[in-house]
Amino acid sequence: GDLGAYVLQAFSQAHGDRLKGAFYFCTPYPGLGSRYGQPDHLIEVWYQYFQQLPWAAKLVGASRESCRLYMSHFLDHWSGDNPEVFADMIEIYVDMFMRNDNIQGGFDWYLSSAANRRKWLEGTLPPPPRITVPSRFLWGRRDPLIRPEWSDRLGDYFADFSIDFADAGHFVHREAPAVCAREIKAFFEGR
Repeated sequence: GDLGAYVLQAFSQAHGDRLKGAFYFCTPYPGLGSRYGQPDHLIEVWYQYFQQLPWAAKLVGASRESCRLYMSHFLDHWSGDNPEVFADMIEIYVDMFMRNDNIQGGFDWYLSSAANRRKWLEGTLPPPPRITVPSRFLWGRRDPLIRPEWSDRLGDYFADFSIDFADAGHFVHREAPAVCAREIKAFFEGR
């Protein structure tokens, strides 16, 4: 997911010598820049600001129904408004989020990354070193969150990369698992 992409990019920069390659789906990266906060995209990212409010987790976790409604919105919408993609998983997600303040734990990511996100959108975040680890991207053609056309600046941040697009939204691994398995195997085979 998105958080994994941030971790993999940081690991690739700090310990690239320990990796044979890196595989990404629909990846947030600095090249998205201010486009991520454009007025026509705010409908997709409003949650990143909502989740920073001190009462947001309490509201979302007020009941299983409110938690399910909130989580289903993102899972369904970002996978092409198709509730079938995560139908077999939604109750598992709700169970997990309703335990031990897990909602707040998830929302804390948005609190901790708010300052850098703002700098990113303003264009004042210093550019990271270019990643030299061979990187492969499989992007959903219909991703409304991290639009496929925003992959256009990957070359500024990744020295050695290739990209293809799948008939999917944001959750390529759930929407097109056979394509993902084939692409991952092909990329890592022989490395």
